[in-house]
Amino acid sequence: HALGSEEKQFGSAGIKDAYALTSQKISNRGIPLDALKNIDTPSLFFKNITTGKGAIQTGNLWGNRFTIFVRTEHDIAQENFNTALEHVQKNGAWNFFWFQRFGNRLLSHWWGLLLFQGNYRDAIQSYLCDPGPRELPYFLHLRTKAKELLGNWQALKELFSAAPYSFRYEISLVEYLEKNPGDYTGALSEMSEQVKLW
Repeated sequence: HALGSEEKQFGSAGIKDAYALTSQKISNRGIPLDALKNIDTPSLFFKNITTGKGAIQTGNLWGNRFTIFVRTEHDIAQENFNTALEHVQKNGAWNFFWFQRFGNRLLSHWWGLLLFQGNYRDAIQSYLCDPGPRELPYFLHLRTKAKELLGNWQALKELFSAAPYSFRYEISLVEYLEKNPGDYTGALSEMSEQVKLW
């Protein structure tokens, strides 16, 4: 909005955390360099601006680097801190951002395998009906009911509409399949960002 441009003029490798200080390399088309250099908005700034060919697309990401700031209620003994730091330097640290990568149902790897096998119908049915190991009881009930309603896309849409935000992708799938029965690849394209993560 600050540049008076459209979102499609920008390319980025992926999404960023909503609550963090983040940076990423982006590309743009059709925006003058002066506008980028002189943007006046409190929530972002551009740096290392260059010109060239090519656009950055989702997936053009080599990895992430994190700076983690730790707050503690009490002081930490320096000896304990040094021991822990040596351990991390030698062995690395666990990545507890796992839901970001594997989804809160922890089934993304399974859906990805089904896609690689060309089992698009099975991937959609699993996505709609299979609960994750930590599924909330209410959602578990809805997914169990969804198995009984497979193929009745209108009824499935009504079922998932009980929690429209939590089931927004499920709703988009069934709405597409209601209009285009049997077009499973088209249905998956309705949630392409999710599918890329699978």
